[in-house]
Amino acid sequence: MCSSVVAQVQASGIPEGTVQCLVGSMEELVNDIHAQAKEAVIKCLSVDLPKQALDKVEDCFDQLENPFSFMNTETKRQRYFEQKWNIVEPVEPILGVRFDVRKNKTGTYSQVPVNDTFTYVPILGTLKSMFSNKELCQSFQQVKLQEEGIYKDINDGSYFKKHCLFSKQEHAFQIQLYYDDFETANPLGSKKGIHKLGCIYFILRNLPPKLNSVLMNIHLVTLFHSEDLKKYGFDPILKPLVDDLRILETEGVQVPFSTAPLKGSVIQVTGDNLALHGIFGFVESFSAAYSCRFCLTDKTELQSVFCEDHTGLVFRTKELHSEHCNTLLQNPSVASTFGVKRTCLLNSLQFFHVSDNYAVDIMHDLLEGVAQYESKHVENG
Repeated sequence: MCSSVVAQVQASGIPEGTVQCLVGSMEELVNDIHAQAKEAVIKCLSVDLPKQALDKVEDCFDQLENPFSFMNTETKRQRYFEQKWNIVEPVEPILGVRFDVRKNKTGTYSQVPVNDTFTYVPILGTLKSMFSNKELCQSFQQVKLQEEGIYKDINDGSYFKKHCLFSKQEHAFQIQLYYDDFETANPLGSKKGIHKLGCIYFILRNLPPKLNSVLMNIHLVTLFHSEDLKKYGFDPILKPLVDDLRILETEGVQVPFSTAPLKGSVIQVTGDNLALHGIFGFVESFSAAYSCRFCLTDKTELQSVFCEDHTGLVFRTKELHSEHCNTLLQNPSVASTFGVKRTCLLNSLQFFHVSDNYAVDIMHDLLEGVAQYESKHVENG
């Protein structure tokens, strides 16, 4: 209980010095309570009990340890949290080096080399830590009930039923990634964009929706400066994640309820249209000639093609996407080919490809898009 209190204080963003003062004060408080309780009990029992019995009572009090003594330094706290909760420490890979202006000891400013880094939380470690929870293990093993003709989950669709991993291996990890940028400062101020961060999260689609809607089951994967994308691109940022996912696809992760390691892969990547086009390597201008990430319909036909059964409609496939990426490699001067700007490192995974990622942005496409215009026509009618 004491470790939970200290962990919640740290998670609230309070400086480490303040946490240290709090733990020190609580340690003194518990010591005072312990000493007063010991003195009061011995004084009360000294009338009726012999000295030998009183010595045993005093020994019992002396054996009681102050729980805050295990956390009275930052190192002790870190070690205790790692042992108790299997904390997964983030790592900071280096993207490159830039020169920045810093004030030195003499009070003058000079240019110094600064590492451009991003934060990655190892996804394999997060999975192992998650399954140390018995309740989560039980929920993970629950069988999802399917009803013929009713589409409630991605597991009910043809993509899942034909998938070479998820349809064959029971309880394979179904990892859903989510990517978006967010502004940490005033989005309308003069500093907008400077402190903008990109973030990738993941959930397990094996878990029930009730659990996946809880923030503690939405896990951070990668955090980076959005400005770094212009300089380094997505590949070095995705590389640590993709390396771990390849291990998950080939070797798997050991879980308590299975004798054999469970394998898994990315089942879906979600986000708004701009985010998905950015991470997948498609053009990020939706007025471009080929602005659809699902098919090769150009902007002159977009206003007349509304059905996937439309004559002449060509869907993007692995083969077509590879052909477009090879064209870009052969001729780097070309900005894009059929809406493709570059390849995506996620395509190197064994069980995932961007052409199979049929995730749409319901908020911007429907709820904030065509639905509001249709609603106005209904009201006017």
